[in-house]
Amino acid sequence: MWTGGEGVPRHPGGRIPPEDSIQRGLIDLGDGRGADVRRLNQPETPGLAAILGLVEPKPELDWSAEQKARGALVEIRTLLEAMRYENGRRAAMAAYGWPEAGYTGLSTRTQRWKAAISREEGISGDSAHPPERRHVQRRLDCCGGFFRNAAAKLAHDVERRFIALNETERGWETHRPGDPTALPSPPIPVEAERVDVLFCLRGRVGTDHFVYREIRALQPLDGIDAVGWYYNDPDAQLDIEPLLNCTREGILRDLARGGRVATLKFVRSLAVDERYCYAYVVRYNSERHVGRRSLMKSESAARGC
Repeated sequence: MWTGGEGVPRHPGGRIPPEDSIQRGLIDLGDGRGADVRRLNQPETPGLAAILGLVEPKPELDWSAEQKARGALVEIRTLLEAMRYENGRRAAMAAYGWPEAGYTGLSTRTQRWKAAISREEGISGDSAHPPERRHVQRRLDCCGGFFRNAAAKLAHDVERRFIALNETERGWETHRPGDPTALPSPPIPVEAERVDVLFCLRGRVGTDHFVYREIRALQPLDGIDAVGWYYNDPDAQLDIEPLLNCTREGILRDLARGGRVATLKFVRSLAVDERYCYAYVVRYNSERHVGRRSLMKSESAARGC
């Protein structure tokens, strides 16, 4: 999972961030039970309050604190999963308890880091020999630095992203209940270890996007749902075609607010902790122009499914 001590700065993340900063809030979010919407909905620290306070949907309408908190967590998770700093991304994902199914019952980020490292190494805490325990501990000692450094990098992305959403009319609207790009816990528990999304355009018209995913199963499974979504044309008659290590099962299903979902069947059943890769393409079948903002929306859906 994490590569020893390389890349850990002497003062991870620079100076100690102010208590009411976004960076401090991202660190606080990894405390206790992790990135629970209730902790952000009712912020216990000035840093968590700063994150929630940065969510200013336009128009305000009837947004509740819980809806703002859920939208913020979706955006934070999307940005974190796209982070290229692998050690920091993995440490932060475990600190936040993402994906949730991998950290049930673990009430501190240290416990979650230890569980993630032990799972990666194939080591059981009860049966580990002293050299194995020392190896886990050495890696565990690096996690705090990786996490704080990731929080520093993530804070800049979060601030830019939230401000961009605030300045866009109905920019946060995709996180309202029932939207296909809102990403709570995945319905089938897997950990996404790599997600590549390639968008193709003909001039200013989006034609399709390709998705390649590397996952680790958190429970036995033999398939997964994939969502297709073209933000500029929610009613587009999308098609979802399997490309690698999967086949489409059944018919495409329409989502309530646009987009479609397909069930992709893997070529073999996966056991717990087994890794797998698969790929598929979403054909938009639309002539509407697409902007950079719309591609970001479509990418959010593609990364989560």
